[in-house]
Amino acid sequence: MTSGTGVERLAHDEDRVVRLFLAESCDDAPADMLLEVWQWWNGSFSAPGRPRTHP
Repeated sequence: MTSGTGVERLAHDEDRVVRLFLAESCDDAPADMLLEVWQWWNGSFSAPGRPRTHP
């Protein structure tokens, strides 16, 4: 995943699946989006610990 405006744009996508993918897969995911996903997602099947243990 590339950083910059693409990640920022996807971080504000209304689809939760898009934001969940970023939280699990993108080290450049914005902090506000990670907090928002953290509130409704209990854990990851493909990346154990994320988004709660995101770098």
